[in-house]
Amino acid sequence: MTAFKFLTVALAAFANLANATPTNLSKRQDSNLPFPLAHFTNTVASVQNTYCGASANKPGVKFGDQTLLYALGDGDKVQRTNIYHSKSLGIIVAYQGTNLSSLMSIAQDVEAISTVPDPRLGLPAGSLVFAGWQLAWFNSWNAVKEGLTKAIAKYPNEKVIVTGHSQGAAIALLGALSI
Repeated sequence: MTAFKFLTVALAAFANLANATPTNLSKRQDSNLPFPLAHFTNTVASVQNTYCGASANKPGVKFGDQTLLYALGDGDKVQRTNIYHSKSLGIIVAYQGTNLSSLMSIAQDVEAISTVPDPRLGLPAGSLVFAGWQLAWFNSWNAVKEGLTKAIAKYPNEKVIVTGHSQGAAIALLGALSI
């Protein structure tokens, strides 16, 4: 029986080597995406920057074709949210995910109790949202709304992309509903 287990594990490990083999990047299977892959990587960079702290999140900071317009929240009591203008993507609202050095952020992330949504979300009767994520959205929304209003006034013909990572993605969904 032990030899059978060993042989099974060995075969499974050998078969898994095929999955670990590098592939030729020129033959990647993402060519059927409905958008250029570079657009996705730009939004990822926007979110990633929210984790860099206050010194890297000052209005006017540029990376790629993006300029940081507004750096909102402290990443502790209020989820950090950055609003950018991108020459290729328009206005980007990027929400930070769970800040593991913030008890408030962690508490909001694990408060998975379903609750009635805030009326500003425009969700139909009977809908429910996680209480912690709604609280994180609520704590940041007034400042985000003000910054977004200014960004739209400055760039009136641009589309708005709302994105986030982890808990920030959940908050981004609520933020997108609020626009």
